[in-house]
Amino acid sequence: MTSAATLRKINAAELAEQLGSGSTTVLDVRTPGEDAAASIEGSQHLPRDQIGGHLDVPGHGLAGPVTLVCRSGQHATQAYEQLSAAGAKDLTVRDGGITAWQAAGQPVQSTDGSSTWEMDRQVRPAAGSLVLGGVLASLRWPRARFLSGAVGRWAHLPGPEC
Repeated sequence: MTSAATLRKINAAELAEQLGSGSTTVLDVRTPGEDAAASIEGSQHLPRDQIGGHLDVPGHGLAGPVTLVCRSGQHATQAYEQLSAAGAKDLTVRDGGITAWQAAGQPVQSTDGSSTWEMDRQVRPAAGSLVLGGVLASLRWPRARFLSGAVGRWAHLPGPEC
């Protein structure tokens, strides 16, 4: 775990200033769907789960100041730790992620022009439908209530958060 003393965070105003002067590269570590829906203009996309494979490629290191971005900052912090352990220097994390970037009124772009939903927004309607189906089916078949319980239990399992 990275200590608070070594983890450097950057706010929206500082990042906007650095982007304007060209003094940082923004590396977006979210999933492809999240990146396609909204990203910081000029950012490079490399999902956090693929960073390890790029560290082993000769000449594929990070040059210059790099700011890591995800949705809220958690995955960017994990990427920071992974890259720091691999020897990368001059890294910062966008404090609050792209969510805080947008809340600060900073511009985002859609790379594919679509309105791709994040994974949790795709799963919730399906899970709700299964719960409703289980409740309605239990009126005829009492054991169908277990479907709703299983979906409810599954929905509370810890998952990837960013």
